[in-house]
Amino acid sequence: MLLRRLLGPSGEVSRHLRCSHSTLASRPAWAMVVSEPQEEAAELRATFRLAEPPRASQLLIPVDAISAPDSQNRGIHAKGESICAVVEEATSDDGLILLRAIVVQAQLPASAQATAPNFPGSSRLLGHEDEKTVARVVCNPLSGQLILLPDIEGTRKGSPGLVGYAGLLTPADRWDGPPDRYVVAEVSGDDFVMHRFLSETGRWDAMQGFLSPLPAARPIVVDQPVVAFGGRLWWIDLAWGAVSVDPFADEPDFRFVELPSGRVLPASNKMSNERRRRKVILSRHRRIGVSEGRLRYVEVSEGDPFVLSSFVLDEEGSCWTMQHCTALLSEGAPFPQMPGIGCINPLNSHLVYIMVGRIVFGVDMEKGMAIGRSVLDEPCWLTPCVLPPWLGSSRIPSTGTLLSKKIDVESKTLEDMLVRVDRCSLK
Repeated sequence: MLLRRLLGPSGEVSRHLRCSHSTLASRPAWAMVVSEPQEEAAELRATFRLAEPPRASQLLIPVDAISAPDSQNRGIHAKGESICAVVEEATSDDGLILLRAIVVQAQLPASAQATAPNFPGSSRLLGHEDEKTVARVVCNPLSGQLILLPDIEGTRKGSPGLVGYAGLLTPADRWDGPPDRYVVAEVSGDDFVMHRFLSETGRWDAMQGFLSPLPAARPIVVDQPVVAFGGRLWWIDLAWGAVSVDPFADEPDFRFVELPSGRVLPASNKMSNERRRRKVILSRHRRIGVSEGRLRYVEVSEGDPFVLSSFVLDEEGSCWTMQHCTALLSEGAPFPQMPGIGCINPLNSHLVYIMVGRIVFGVDMEKGMAIGRSVLDEPCWLTPCVLPPWLGSSRIPSTGTLLSKKIDVESKTLEDMLVRVDRCSLK
């Protein structure tokens, strides 16, 4: 199908994009979140610059919340002796966000610090294995509340999961109010042992069996953030399929589902190694996410024209069905470069946000047309986060370390807690 005009003659987004001036009272029901460290913050709470999709919402996390755990080392990032990057985000169905940040404690040149990235696969964090530490923080984006989780096995340096993959899950049977508990599960990148943190106990424990449903002959490579869906966490291999588990269970039952038919790529040790080294990033053009309460697989195919396809997983979790297939054209002409997947709309399965360079725009696959667009400051990972009505007035249930001062969420309004972005930053 022919899409409406997306790009101008020079490949830039059209300048007549109309800005949104909606009020806080009519805030969007979900946001595309980009998390960044904030070097100077008045207090240890997050700042949320909320914008309506297809524009990105900026979540600023104080560096002191994700730098060294002991007070004598707090703030060394600001002194120019380390670099810090939020390298992974995962969200729950209730709008809570799990942030994994890696900090490199090293004497680095100012030029390297100035270009320290804040998106997954950061190559500038490589090569300092001995100095790496990891922080895991649970965040309520609307209230700014932050909970620092304890370290796995009591230490950050050398902790499992420095190259791990973590997810956040709340009970699946609570839809009418905030959750009373949550679980964080993280799978280390070397031995694939799942470490589980229960908010009720405030402790980590290790659980074996992650690889049990997989054939031994093929290695798994997790290459997108963990997805929470159907009372389970899903670790995604975009060349093969997904391993899922209910981390609340006393005896977790690990299950595996392959990608839709024809989408599984051949197994290759060379390809697996290149994906681990981030030389091949499948998540640019493939993605698994949740929309309208169903698990979806979306991809952009290679070729001329590029084709955007989406599949939905059945309720038994065993079979995929194609839902949409749309050719991506601009005024009848092919795109100047292969578009990437930006975000799957969690509330409307017909809408997918794709990226061409820094340009983000929505595609209504049912109507075959583009709706809305924006420009990012730089290409980055966009994390969909639902914002239920109770999120701004609820607290994170946890026995972890409360970083921010006590936030009186009952007396504060959303206007007090949010920074609303009402102007488009077109360039």
